[in-house]
Amino acid sequence: IPDSVTYIGASAFRECGYMYTVELGSSVTYIGNYAFLNCVRLYDIVNHSSLDVASNSAAYGNIADHAFSIGTSSEITKTADGFVFLTVVDGSNVIYLMIAYEGDGGKVTLPTSFNGSKYRVYNVAFYKRADITQVTILSAAIEPAQITLSTGRTIYGIGKCAFAIAERDTTELKIDFIGTQEQWKAITKDDLWYDELTRVTVTYVAE
Repeated sequence: IPDSVTYIGASAFRECGYMYTVELGSSVTYIGNYAFLNCVRLYDIVNHSSLDVASNSAAYGNIADHAFSIGTSSEITKTADGFVFLTVVDGSNVIYLMIAYEGDGGKVTLPTSFNGSKYRVYNVAFYKRADITQVTILSAAIEPAQITLSTGRTIYGIGKCAFAIAERDTTELKIDFIGTQEQWKAITKDDLWYDELTRVTVTYVAE
């Protein structure tokens, strides 16, 4: 939002499901009701305004309903091959989340690490990407444990609808897991890590 903007009207960005970050210019003084309602991927807010935006608050048009990061710089990183990561700092914990994929469909291989560390595949990361047929995951890349943040939000190794790729019709998704079945089971997963329209087959491949 440029510095020339002072007013964001009601429902202006409502249900923009693919907005990861927003930058409020220094002149913004008003955000209307529901301006950012149901922006379910709006995790990162760069705030140069005087508005006191707080995470998990419905104030200011629901802008921070899903926010992890609120500050004067963005915590979003986009890789050259289309993966979108968010860095979350919670006390002494630094948590890396894959929040989306903007690359080509077909066969997709997840990165071996992010910033030299393991990461988690967050909610709706591959949501409605029915053009993806196969995903390769290296066991050493994924942080398996779940973590509960100071805000009470729980993050799994693989989050809700992370691989719910289907749009309208039943869709097949093959996951090649480079590791053992025990290592796959050790990765914590939301009960709804894929949906009823996505038929997932996991194959275990020796490292």
